[in-house]
Amino acid sequence: MHETVSPDEEKNPDSSEDEAESEKVSGSVGINAAKLARILAAAKTRSQVQAVMEMIMSDLRECDAGKEQGLEVDEESVKAAESLLEEARSRMNSAEDREPTPQEEMASALAALM
Repeated sequence: MHETVSPDEEKNPDSSEDEAESEKVSGSVGINAAKLARILAAAKTRSQVQAVMEMIMSDLRECDAGKEQGLEVDEESVKAAESLLEEARSRMNSAEDREPTPQEEMASALAALM
């Protein structure tokens, strides 16, 4: 049995795959700055403040990656997160260098859940 191929398919037999790969991804990314602010407010020790800083930096990296992929980025939330990062850096000086108490760990966990 002989299969007929249209001229378009002959030139680019994988055209359907190319179309799927070239589809534009749409969406938006942002940062829940209010949640990060609650977690930072609950942080009492250097290790807790450091953990919050890492969360903020991770969220900022995700927004940068989203921007590179062509996603919309909520610039207001990014600015708020950058401000929180600066606040966290300044709090590192006043945060106690010790292990958090169980109550402090619970307060931090509750802030993360809200």
